[in-house]
Amino acid sequence: MKAWRFYGFNDMRMDDVPMPLVKPGHVIVKVRCVQPSVTEAQLAFGIRTLAYDKIKNPARDRSAGATLRP
Repeated sequence: MKAWRFYGFNDMRMDDVPMPLVKPGHVIVKVRCVQPSVTEAQLAFGIRTLAYDKIKNPARDRSAGATLRP
């Protein structure tokens, strides 16, 4: 399956990843549309926002190829 993965500010890629295991009570759905907020888009590109100082280090320090999840 495909997943957007975060490698760093200004570096997001659509990668092939293994299908996740389905846990009891969970489902896998086919996403037809995604609408990130303006703030999420700005943060992904390293643009300063009100939340920038709060998330800049955790985002930068994540291991390369972090999969974006809700």
